[in-house]
Amino acid sequence: MQKIRYNKYEVINYIIDKIQNEIVFIVNYRTVVYNFIIDYDDLSLEDFNQLRRFDDGTHHLWLIVNGDDYTQLSTTKRLIVLGSPIDKFVDRDFPPITYINYMKYATFTQLDGITTIIGMSGGGKTYSALQMLPVYANYFDKIAYLNYELTDRDIIERFDEMYPAGHKRKTIIEKLYIKNGIMTSLNLDDIMQAMEIEAGEKVVWIIDNVGSVIGQEDNVWQKQNEFIKQLDTLCKERGWHALALTQMVKDHNLNLFDENNNIKESITMSIMSGSIMLGNLSRSVLFTAYNGETEQFKTKTLKRGTGKFYHEIDVKELKNEYITNPTKRRL
Repeated sequence: MQKIRYNKYEVINYIIDKIQNEIVFIVNYRTVVYNFIIDYDDLSLEDFNQLRRFDDGTHHLWLIVNGDDYTQLSTTKRLIVLGSPIDKFVDRDFPPITYINYMKYATFTQLDGITTIIGMSGGGKTYSALQMLPVYANYFDKIAYLNYELTDRDIIERFDEMYPAGHKRKTIIEKLYIKNGIMTSLNLDDIMQAMEIEAGEKVVWIIDNVGSVIGQEDNVWQKQNEFIKQLDTLCKERGWHALALTQMVKDHNLNLFDENNNIKESITMSIMSGSIMLGNLSRSVLFTAYNGETEQFKTKTLKRGTGKFYHEIDVKELKNEYITNPTKRRL
């Protein structure tokens, strides 16, 4: 049996040339943009339906060819629907902003978006994420732990130590999704389908070092940035939350602590390794490190963004896991 090989390209845009009776598809393949010119009459009625879905902004459009020969168009549903470039503002009431209490960092971060924690290996990033699981379970319908650096065994062993039994453990397990082994997929659509996320469900994402993703093509950095941008947009549009864990740059000559054994004021977001887009898109960026001299974990907020420090909030609200429209602390 002869195998026929087809190539599938994502369409960025298309142009119809009625004079030449042609349609030009502008496609993206890895980091290169190509033009495919096809006779207009070669398109079927179903192909025109696919074009309409693409024009509506609800679907991605794919061009399928066999060598230089046109085969067909296909579409896949967009996670994020494309709207108009800009809209006329209409005065209306917006829902109040909700904040999550990251107690270890004495900071409330805005819920709908990404919060990032930077740290050295063994600095407390995964511990911080696991510590937040009961807080997440009290608000969200599903918890996705995307383990790009550690296997599920490594994470669950730590989870077992923190939550050996009881109501907290049961509540978390009922909502927790984690890949057997280690994550390699950067396709949010596939991940969401596997989780069977339904309309209106509240989801929190823990992204454990996406910079360590393996098994991808040679354009892995582009895919990581697309993944981060897509996740950020989903969180902001759907009221979801994401906690991203990432490594700090490896510099053996870097001294993190001052004479009082606290994290130096000079430590900034530039200490983050991997994609700078993650830090730029994050609502807040936190830092954790282990001080071997004092045998203590130390933390610092590198970017507050839309978040709130404890000293900005009334003391009565500091014990709450979630707050909306926080009252200011009286001076």
